[in-house]
Amino acid sequence: MNTVEKILWARGILDIPEYATKEMIQQNFKQLQKQWHPDLAPDNSPHRHEMAVKINKAYAILMSYIERYQFSFTEDEIKKYYTAEEWWNSRFYDNRV
Repeated sequence: MNTVEKILWARGILDIPEYATKEMIQQNFKQLQKQWHPDLAPDNSPHRHEMAVKINKAYAILMSYIERYQFSFTEDEIKKYYTAEEWWNSRFYDNRV
């Protein structure tokens, strides 16, 4: 499996949308661990252990990707993440008054 395939596989295992924050990834990981971890669930089937291993591997892949990802600090990229108020103020507020 190449890197792209690994990341897409991991996204699928952790049920992560195309755009996600680190916090979303961590929340999904924790939720799935509670659901599938052999020590936390009443059903100790082998399938449960396999799924817990897959969840851990998927999480490690996504965290590795995040650590290596280069963020853009260009003005245009930063503006994409303005709140509605910041967007409004940047276009209509005259700060010279």
